[in-house]
Amino acid sequence: AAMDDASLRCDGSYLPATVFPTGPAADALPVGLQAIGPEHGDLTTIACARLMAAEIGGFVPPPGFAD
Repeated sequence: AAMDDASLRCDGSYLPATVFPTGPAADALPVGLQAIGPEHGDLTTIACARLMAAEIGGFVPPPGFAD
């Protein structure tokens, strides 16, 4: 319920957001975070996601899901 409340506050704010991968969890499933920016800050959240992907390595499919 707490996660749903936090998600609702972010989604209902109409602020720009970009999701980026942070690597696999202990069970090998992908984990991501959401960068939320200020009003009209779309390019800032996208730039943040690009920097994080460059630093962390980007999305890696879990075993059995690669092309």
